[in-house]
Amino acid sequence: MSNGQERRYYTPSTRGAAHPEVSAVPKIIEQSRSMSVLTERLAASFGQRETGVVKVYHNGDNPYYPRDREHKTEFDSAVREVVYSRCQDLLDETGKVLPEATKEWDNVLQIAPALSSILLSRQGHIVSVGEEHATNVFGFAIDVARDPSLLGRTVINTGFGGSDSEYTSTRLPAYAIPALTMHEQIVDFYKAREQVVVIKERRSRAYNTEVAQRQESLGRELTREERAEIGKAIADSSYGLPELSAEDIGELRTKNAIITTLPTVRFFFASQAAIAINHTMQPDKVRARTAANLETVKGFVSEHYPHLESSVRYAQDIPWDQRKHSSMVVVEYCAHVLRDSQDPSIQNALTTLQKLGGNRGGEKGRERAAEYAAIHPLVFGDRLDIPVTYHMQGIRSNPDVMITIGGRPEIQFNAIREYLSRNANPEGLLEFIEQRGRRTHDHKKKAELETMAYRVRLWMQQAAKRRERYQNGHDLPTTPRYDLPHTSIRLGGEIGAFPTYYLTEHDAPIGTNVGDQLEDLLAIPNLPSTTPQEKLTKERRRSVIYDINALNTAISR
Repeated sequence: MSNGQERRYYTPSTRGAAHPEVSAVPKIIEQSRSMSVLTERLAASFGQRETGVVKVYHNGDNPYYPRDREHKTEFDSAVREVVYSRCQDLLDETGKVLPEATKEWDNVLQIAPALSSILLSRQGHIVSVGEEHATNVFGFAIDVARDPSLLGRTVINTGFGGSDSEYTSTRLPAYAIPALTMHEQIVDFYKAREQVVVIKERRSRAYNTEVAQRQESLGRELTREERAEIGKAIADSSYGLPELSAEDIGELRTKNAIITTLPTVRFFFASQAAIAINHTMQPDKVRARTAANLETVKGFVSEHYPHLESSVRYAQDIPWDQRKHSSMVVVEYCAHVLRDSQDPSIQNALTTLQKLGGNRGGEKGRERAAEYAAIHPLVFGDRLDIPVTYHMQGIRSNPDVMITIGGRPEIQFNAIREYLSRNANPEGLLEFIEQRGRRTHDHKKKAELETMAYRVRLWMQQAAKRRERYQNGHDLPTTPRYDLPHTSIRLGGEIGAFPTYYLTEHDAPIGTNVGDQLEDLLAIPNLPSTTPQEKLTKERRRSVIYDINALNTAISR
């Protein structure tokens, strides 16, 4: 593993002061059977070579399988740290489960690996996860197993940019499918778990009743063989099973950590940023395309996932001229951090974006590439160590858990988002504001910047006090940053990689009707050798054919 010292699997995202962010696991506990079983089950969520594996990528590049011989020791150690940080209060000093914690441990052992497998499911078209968020999957799964209400405070998020094309992009259903499939698999898992628990309880009650009645009739204790016969008959449905009351079922749900609230799937459209940054786009056409795209996604959900409609939300970004001045300064500061970066992965990502921006927006498009990159963590609601600013209409708070899903193009953006989460800071923001204030001769702008600098200083003082209370356990705050997601997970999907941004009539079907789209999508493998805009390479042709086959398979599941 190159640059081993720079790698980290675990982004601190603990949900409570009682659970340290990173805990050194005592040797005796590390070797205990309880820890070993849970660690192995969680780590196995990344899959097997023969059935497909989910890879981890470092800074948006260099993907690898974390359970390969080269990485397994380090990765398993990181998984153990997460398990211990979340579960140490359930174990004694030797690693054995405390008697009073047996049921809760069983819930963790059954639920956490299942949820991890869903989030990392190749059947759900997930193929990659950012290295810095890889073990956040396990922390989240354990937290949900111990507090099912957390799922109701979870958002599965995916976003779309802006386009003035007359065509509907294939990215819409391609990006929607993994998010919707993940939600569906979570719901199905808990439904199946509840059915098993309820049937088990009904059989237990039927068994106890039958044993009691027979013993009373015979005037003696039943033999082991007689009890086994009753158990077998009940298992074979030879006996009528008693019904359970709503109160009984509620108690079973609580005891077995079964959810009563569902996560939200959110699709957002950042078309206003596209209008502002890509100067050659025609605003009216972008707005029309966004409205059509929104209806396409809604129609897709209604047609293929009608049972999930109540859990799906839609959002659009705030028009550029309606955003607060502070919001725009934060965008410019984040862009400044990216431009000043010496990190090769960030420089490469910006070079790629500058080329794309130049193709669409000329020299201004090249200049604004950093702003285009910088807006991503802000509209996604990432964990940045700067005051929160608002960029989405109607969204003024973050969920406890933010799971974001994107296709192959988002891998580079994920590297940018993670870089900003590590390098954007309030001290840098304050210096950026003050330097801008010294350079401007506009008295109104200077006053606005001075006010903003004052508010950043005040925020820094308040944040420092809250962090101190959190670290010292005073007042037991649930997190050092209440205004950010407690846990972030960034996943990559396998469909929607091609076509991506700039489409031709061969790439994208016309209109918003889902049925028509699918017919046109399936015709794409018959592309001519050239399009009006480019010659198709063998690699691109294979990618397009694979992409459409994967999309069709997902929809026809």
